[in-house]
Amino acid sequence: MGKASPFEKHIKYPTGTKYADMTSRQKTVFIVKLIACICTFGFLFPNVQND
Repeated sequence: MGKASPFEKHIKYPTGTKYADMTSRQKTVFIVKLIACICTFGFLFPNVQND
């Protein structure tokens, strides 16, 4: 019983890049997408958090 079954293992989901680890170009694109998302109430880029 000491061994974990495949059903008990936790699934790790991939996470995005942290803002501090982004390059300056990635930060600029993220900020522009965030502003566009706020101005259009999320209709233009609904998945801005996944980039």
